[in-house]
Amino acid sequence: MYLKAREAGEEDPAGDLFETTLANLQAWLDDDDDRDRNAHEQVHAARASRAATTEFVTSQTRQLQEALNQTQEAITQRAASALDGISAALDNLNRGSGGIGAQLAYDVIPPGAPDQDWTCRVTPRWRRNPGGPLLPYDNVTNTAQEKLFSIHLVLAALLAAPHPRGRVLILDELADSLGAEHRREVLDAIATVAKDHGITILATCQDAIMTEARPYCGEVLYFHYPSKSAPLNRPTRMFGFDPNGSRVELTAEALTEGRNPV
Repeated sequence: MYLKAREAGEEDPAGDLFETTLANLQAWLDDDDDRDRNAHEQVHAARASRAATTEFVTSQTRQLQEALNQTQEAITQRAASALDGISAALDNLNRGSGGIGAQLAYDVIPPGAPDQDWTCRVTPRWRRNPGGPLLPYDNVTNTAQEKLFSIHLVLAALLAAPHPRGRVLILDELADSLGAEHRREVLDAIATVAKDHGITILATCQDAIMTEARPYCGEVLYFHYPSKSAPLNRPTRMFGFDPNGSRVELTAEALTEGRNPV
C-alpha cells in the first residue's frame, strides 16, 4: 500500500501509511510462522515416507522378479525334461531299426516382457552315415528314410509321455509310398512299440499294403468303395485275429449297430 501511494505521489508526512503496511506484512508473516518453522521437518518427513515407500516397492518388485525367474526356470526344466525324454526314445527307436543315432535339438526361451510369448524351437535330427554329423530332418534325403524317421518321432513322443500304456495312436496312410524293406521296418517298429508298451494303434492303409500289414494287426476293418458312381461304401467287413475270440466279439455290436440285417 505504501509503495503504491508513493508511486502515485501521495504524501504521508506522519508515516502512518508506511507503519500500517509494515504491520500488515508482519501480521501475514506471523500467521505463517508456525508453518514456516515446521516446513523443514515436514519436507524431511515427506522424503522419509517416500523413501520408505520406494524401498518397499523395490523390495516387493525384487521378490516378484525372483519368484518369476524361479517359475520360468521350473517351466524351462520341465519342458527340457520332456524333450530330453522324447530325444532318448527317438534315439532308441532309430538305433533299434538299424540307424546310427537321432536326437532333438531345442531351445526353450522364456518371455522377456509381459506382452511376449514363450518360444520353443525344436529340430529333429538324425545321423545319415557313420561318423557323420546329426543332420536336421529337412535336409534332403529319400522319401522312405524321411517317412520312417517321422514314424519314429511320433512313436517317441508317445513313449516319452507319462504312463503311455492304454493310449491310442492314430496313423493315416500307413507305410504309404515306401519300398518293401522300409514298409517292414515301419510295421516292425509300430508293432513292437504297441506290444511292449500296451498301446493301441489305429491306422489306415491302402489295399496294396493290406497283405503286409495284416500279420501285425489284431483286427482289420475293411472299407469297400465300389465305384465313383456309388454314393456309399459297401458294408464294413471286420476280421479279428485275436486268439481270444470273445474280445473280437465285443466289437461286433458297435460295428453292426444301425446296419440292416443282411
